[in-house]
Amino acid sequence: MHHPTSTVASKPELTLSPSEGDIEKTYVETTSADGIDAVSLPVLKDTVPEDYAALERRVVWKTDLSIMPLTTLLFWLASLDRGNLGLARLQGLPDDVLHGDPTGSLYAWCSSIFYISYLLTQLPANLMIKRFNPAIVLGVSVFFWGVASAAMAGSTNPAGILVCRLFIGMFEGGFAPAIPLYYSFFYTRAEHGKRNALFMGVSSVAGAFGGLIAYGITTIPNPPLQSWRILFLIEGLPTILVGIATVFLLPTRPRDSKIYTEEEKAVLIARLSKEVEVEESRAIAWKHVKEAVCDWRVWTMGLVYQSLNLSLGSIVSFLPTMQVPSSRIATLETSKAQAQLMTVPPYVAAFATQMTCAYLSDRFQLRGPIIMFALILAGFGYMMLLVDHSHFSVRYGGAFLACMGTYTGVPLMLSWAQANFGSETKRAAAIAIVFGFGQTFSVVASFIWPTTDAPFYKLGFTLCMTWQFWGALVSLFLMFYFKRENDRRDREEGKPVDGFRPQTGEFADKAPGYRYMI
Repeated sequence: MHHPTSTVASKPELTLSPSEGDIEKTYVETTSADGIDAVSLPVLKDTVPEDYAALERRVVWKTDLSIMPLTTLLFWLASLDRGNLGLARLQGLPDDVLHGDPTGSLYAWCSSIFYISYLLTQLPANLMIKRFNPAIVLGVSVFFWGVASAAMAGSTNPAGILVCRLFIGMFEGGFAPAIPLYYSFFYTRAEHGKRNALFMGVSSVAGAFGGLIAYGITTIPNPPLQSWRILFLIEGLPTILVGIATVFLLPTRPRDSKIYTEEEKAVLIARLSKEVEVEESRAIAWKHVKEAVCDWRVWTMGLVYQSLNLSLGSIVSFLPTMQVPSSRIATLETSKAQAQLMTVPPYVAAFATQMTCAYLSDRFQLRGPIIMFALILAGFGYMMLLVDHSHFSVRYGGAFLACMGTYTGVPLMLSWAQANFGSETKRAAAIAIVFGFGQTFSVVASFIWPTTDAPFYKLGFTLCMTWQFWGALVSLFLMFYFKRENDRRDREEGKPVDGFRPQTGEFADKAPGYRYMI
C-alpha cells in the first residue's frame, strides 16, 4: 500500500565492511514524501503530508503534556530529597545525631553512602524499564525513596541516617537513568536534549527552592521539632503521594498508552522509525547488554560524566559551605541562613544556561561541542574559587560558573549516550553504565571537602577544576571519533536515504544506515 502521491525510496548499492561481518542490509518500503511506513502503518496510508505534519505536531504536544510535567516533578522531588542533607548540615544535624562530627567524616559517609547504593542499581533498574511497565517501575521507586527520605526525620543516631540514605540511593537509582531511556520510547534523537535539560534542570531549581525552604524553616518561631527534621518531612511526604499517582498517570509505551488514538500511535512509531527500529518485543537482548559492557565508547562517555559528577556531587552537598567561609558559619548564626539563601541565584543562572544550551544542541544536533564548552566553563569557575581566598565576589562568581557549566553538561551527556547506541537494550545498558560509572565520582566528591581543609578547600577546588578540563579533552576525542566513524560509513555504505530504517533491534549501532550524533 502506497501513498497516492509518493515514490518509493531507491535502494543504493552498499558494500559491507569487514567489521560488520555478515550483517544484512534490510530495506523496508517507505514513502519518500514524509517517511511514513505504508507497509507496517496502514492507518496512515491515506494521510496527505499537510495533515501528517499537523498530526505530528499534535502528537508531540500531547506527549509533552502527558510526560514532561510529571517526570520533571519527580526529578524535582528527587533533587530535593537528595540535596537536603547539605542544608540539614547547616541546621544542626551533625550536632544532634552525628556526635558533633568534628572532622566531617561521618557527614561524608552519610553523603557518599547514597551514591554507593545509587550506582549499584543503575543497570538492573534500566533493564526493568525495558522489560516491564515503565509507569509501575518508576512509581514504585518514587514511593519508596519518599518513605526513606521522610524517615530521616526520626533518626537519632548516625546509623539511622546512613540506612535512610542507603535506601534513598537504592530507589533513586531505579529512577534517574531510567527517564532518559523512557523518553527515547517517545521522542526522536533531536528532541532529547531540551527534554533531558528540562527534566534534569529542575535539580538546579530544586537547589534554589530547597535553599528557600530551609531558610523559611529557620524563621519559624518555637518550632515543634529541630529545623532539619521539619525539612526532611516537608520534602519527603509529598514524594510518597506523587509516587502513587505516577503508577496511574504516566503513559507506558506508544503502542500501549490509552491517551493516543490509533492514528497518533502510528505517527509516534513512524517518527521513531526514521532513526531506529521500534521494537515489538519487551524481551532483553542479552547480547546487546554484553556489547554495551564491552564497548569502550560507553566507558569513555562515563569518563566525561565522571568529571561532571565530581562537580555535581560537590555542589549538591557542599555549595553553601563553598560560598561562605566556614569560620563565619561557625561564629555567626545568621550566616547559616544567609548561606542557604545565597545558593538560590547560582542555581537560577544554571537553569537558564542549561535550557539555552540544550535548545542550541537540539537545533544543530550537536552534543559534544556544547558539553566541552560546559566543562571548560565549570573548570574556570573552580579556578576562580581556588585562586582567590579573600574576595567574596570572586568566590561567588566562581560558584556561578561552576553551577552553570555543571548543570548544562549533565543532561546533554546523557542525551549523547541516549543517541548513539541503537537498540533499546544496548541504549538501556549504555545509559546505566555511563550514569553509574559517573556516580563513582559523586562518592569521591563526598570526601574532598573535609572541615579540616577549611576555609580555602584547596583539595576540593583543585580536583574539581582538573577533572573539568580533563572531561573537556575526552569529549573532544569522542567528537572526532564519531565524526570519523560517520565519514567511514558514508564512504562504505553511501549516505542513508530517506525512508531507510536501520535494523537496530538486531544490530544496535552496528546496523547499516545508522549514524552517530556528534
